[in-house]
Amino acid sequence: MRGIKNAGIDEVDLLGVRPVANGQLEAWHVEVQISFSPIAYISQLCKAERERSGRKGGSAASRSFEVLEESVAEWIQKKFDSPRKCKLRNDVWPGLEWKKVFVHAVARHPQELKLIEKHNVTLIPFRAVLIHLTSEKGLTGASGTDISDIIRYYGAPPSTLP
Repeated sequence: MRGIKNAGIDEVDLLGVRPVANGQLEAWHVEVQISFSPIAYISQLCKAERERSGRKGGSAASRSFEVLEESVAEWIQKKFDSPRKCKLRNDVWPGLEWKKVFVHAVARHPQELKLIEKHNVTLIPFRAVLIHLTSEKGLTGASGTDISDIIRYYGAPPSTLP
C-alpha cells in the first residue's frame, strides 16, 4: 500500500507485507526521500533549536552534532514512531512487527544517514533500488505505472530503443 493518509497531512509512503520462509509475515514501513542535489538536511531543525535560534525548520544552516542528533530523533518520531503512524499500521495489519526502512538518494550531510541508521532504520540507497528493478528478478507485473515505464526504458538494450 502506498501513500496511506491519516486524518490531515500525515502520510506513510509505503507499507508492505509478505510471507517469509518460516510461515511468518515480514512487514516493512518505508519512507522515501529522493534528492539528487540536496541543499539542506533530510530532517527538519529540531523544535528546541528553532525556538532558541529563531531559524525555520528547513534551515540549511550548519548544525552542531547535538542539534543534528535531536533533529534526527524528532524526524524518526514523526516519520515512523508517532502514535498516529503506529495506529495506522496496526489498523492496516494488527500484530505485526514493522521494519523501518528509509530509501534515499544523495544526502548533503552523510552523518545524518548514520544517525538515522542508529535508530534501527534500514537505509536503502535509491541506486540499489534501480539496480534491483533493472535486474532479471526486478520489475514484473507493474506495467502502466510511471516508474515501471522509466525502469523498463532505462534497462532496455540500446538496440531496442527508438
